Amino acid sequence: MKRIWKFSLVLCMGILTLVGCNSNNNSNEINNSVSETKTTTQASETTEVESSVSSTTKLDYSNTFTPIGSDIIDVNQWYIQYPSGTDEGGMLLSDLSADFANKYFSRENDYLKFSLNAQDKGKSPNGSSVRSELHSIGTTYYFSGNDEISNINHSGNSAEFKYTFKINSTQLDIAKFTVGQFEMYSGYDYVDNKRVPDKPLIMISVVMGELIAYIKYYNRSYVDGHYEQLGDTNKISLGTVENMKDISIRIVLNDRKIDIYRDGVHKVDLSFKDNQDSMYGVYFKLGIYYQTKQDDERIEYLFTDVYVKDVSLIVN
Repeated sequence: MKRIWKFSLVLCMGILTLVGCNSNNNSNEINNSVSETKTTTQASETTEVESSVSSTTKLDYSNTFTPIGSDIIDVNQWYIQYPSGTDEGGMLLSDLSADFANKYFSRENDYLKFSLNAQDKGKSPNGSSVRSELHSIGTTYYFSGNDEISNINHSGNSAEFKYTFKINSTQLDIAKFTVGQFEMYSGYDYVDNKRVPDKPLIMISVVMGELIAYIKYYNRSYVDGHYEQLGDTNKISLGTVENMKDISIRIVLNDRKIDIYRDGVHKVDLSFKDNQDSMYGVYFKLGIYYQTKQDDERIEYLFTDVYVKDVSLIVN
């Protein structure tokens, strides 16, 4: 009986040892599998893209984020601008397609989603902060009465720009960013051999919980080619902003006449000055462009999502 008991004990210990080894081997296989998965994911995140600004490398998170599709927005009418992730990389530009998605621009249900950390790296050479914005193409607006450059294909001098948006910002009390812009091409400075920064004529901005329309007038100096602002900036409140509450914006332009509506209510009735220039044309933008200063220590925790739907831009 003692021999049988001892043999049984040895046999049990042997079985436990084998089970333990197999368990360790399985654990090692799982760990190795996780490590390989991480490596594969990291490798797939780096993709080559073309950029007229700087770096040709971006982080591509299309496997994580939902592609934008083509039912919310006309992908042929816009391209996207977003940070490269490094100061040296600058801002990147990319054409749109239905399967486009990254951490800065993707889709959530029936909304396009712009996501941006105020401390993200990679802004345009003349920009004050980072942005994730759509930029219109093939829809260049102009004002009548100006001498236009013949090789620029201006679409027209009447327009309607509509969209519905909502935001989700971690620090709405300090956040400052634009959600929509009407911006003027400023051309090229051949004296200093550099591109002249474009000028925003209309900015729809969230400023510490308030929605504000900023309207500016510019005139181009034909002596040095630079633009000078005419008079003070018009600042018109469009009401308050709350996280995750839809706001509808409609901007109607008839030559120099400006009408802006919020949720169907007429808020702005102004006109650009007669000498407002549009030699190089004017374009439209939509998304998020931080105006909060990057040296503000409070932006460490400032992260904002801007959700947009029902986008319509008609220029004729």
